[in-house]
Amino acid sequence: MAAGDYKGESDKIQFTIGTVAIAKGGVVVVRSGATGMVGIAQEDITASGTGTVAIEGNFEVTKDTTSGAGVFAVGAIVYWDVADAKFSTQASANVKAGICAVAAAAADTTAVIKLIPSKA
Repeated sequence: MAAGDYKGESDKIQFTIGTVAIAKGGVVVVRSGATGMVGIAQEDITASGTGTVAIEGNFEVTKDTTSGAGVFAVGAIVYWDVADAKFSTQASANVKAGICAVAAAAADTTAVIKLIPSKA
């Protein structure tokens, strides 16, 4: 194999999940902590199974609806709130996901975000 051989698009990865199955469209925590990263399952993935996970692109997602963390301005950094299973603009104890692509008010239950893979 020559160095630099094209191996496919980089917006999706094959990822083995933990012991809880994830349905298509579900959030997958690829890496947690300060350099965390999430993706969106592109198919149903069985517990301890491997499946396709999008780590880049625009997705409509469930969001926080509180007055502070639920206001999504275009370009705002967005985080996955593992405890509450929704996206938020609150960084504390959450996993960085990307940025807001379309503005959403606090009362809105969904938002369009752009997943951006974090740098390790």
